[in-house]
Amino acid sequence: MIPVTLNPVRLGVGLVVLLLAACVGIQTVRLANSKTDLATEQKERAKERQSLADAARVATDQLADQKARHAAEQQENVYAFNKEKQARLAAERRATADSLRNDLRTFAAGSDLRPGIDPGACRSERDRSATLADLLAEADELAEGFAAAAEQHADEVRFLKRQIGIDRAGCRPL
Repeated sequence: MIPVTLNPVRLGVGLVVLLLAACVGIQTVRLANSKTDLATEQKERAKERQSLADAARVATDQLADQKARHAAEQQENVYAFNKEKQARLAAERRATADSLRNDLRTFAAGSDLRPGIDPGACRSERDRSATLADLLAEADELAEGFAAAAEQHADEVRFLKRQIGIDRAGCRPL
């Protein structure tokens, strides 16, 4: 047999090399685990970003639908307001025409003197018709002006109330 002599320097160098190899192996395993963890984290973040993008897309679609619905309701409200206004104006024109027809019939019959009017104030047909025409025209203008202003105000209030309702509905959370 060959005598084996242990050289302490060689033994120390061998142990250091062995220790360094073990450290390199451990670091290689840790690096591989870190890469796996990083890849997993990147996949999770990608899923999260996709989920947020999908949610943003859905919210954008809902907002667009809500805006379109609000615009349609607003347009319907304006249309209804204009239709009501036209109907009111037509009714006013019919009422004015009916009133004028009635006044002419009454005047033609000569029976338009009401109680409390002095017949002496209308001495002739010409004075009587001029006086009545002036009074009726003035009264008619005043009444029509007051009625039109009141009806216009009421229409505008109804329109604004409907518009506020539409705007409130458009501001509700999704």
